[in-house]
Amino acid sequence: MDKAYTTVVAKLKLTGGFAEGTISVTGTLNPETDVYEIPAKAVTDALFLAFATQFGPEATNPPCVLKGAAALTFKSETATLDGAHKTKALTVTWVKGPKCCP
Repeated sequence: MDKAYTTVVAKLKLTGGFAEGTISVTGTLNPETDVYEIPAKAVTDALFLAFATQFGPEATNPPCVLKGAAALTFKSETATLDGAHKTKALTVTWVKGPKCCP
């Protein structure tokens, strides 16, 4: 990949059970490792924004496993390489956290 492309946008189409949605997250090229990094918080925030209203109440409509892959768009200050690359499959499994308060 040309180092001029300093930003990547990953557009993930995720499906599972009755749930379906698309999220878009942005990452940047780390010049020291030559790896595009997308912050986990950005992925988490996008997932909750896209899917929060599709799940619940837990007893009748629990979260389901989501699967999908992303189309990647690379960007520089002057150019865009749109959707030329795809990611490997991604699986999102929801984990029930402990209750915080009595």
